[in-house]
Amino acid sequence: MNCYRPYALWLGLFGIALLNTSCDNLEQDGQRLVTTYARVLVERQTGVDSATAARHIDSIIKASGYTVEEFEQQLRSHGTTPQSLRSFYDSVSTELGRMRSDSTR
Repeated sequence: MNCYRPYALWLGLFGIALLNTSCDNLEQDGQRLVTTYARVLVERQTGVDSATAARHIDSIIKASGYTVEEFEQQLRSHGTTPQSLRSFYDSVSTELGRMRSDSTR
């Protein structure tokens, strides 16, 4: 039975590495959603013509690597609890502030 201990150790280390990579990917996906939604909000506020704004929003969503359906589903997933919704909108507010400060430079 002792001959399996080194394999168990390597398997455990591999599991930790995989979990860490998965968390990084989730964080990157979360930031991508926040950035995309912030850009959509800016377009909604600055678009003069609703049809043109809708086309621009679709292009923003697609350029971010989402389909419209995936984007909407991801947004809905952040509304499952009040805490996750608040956290998401706090992140979006921070991103909008960053975008605003970048545009004034």
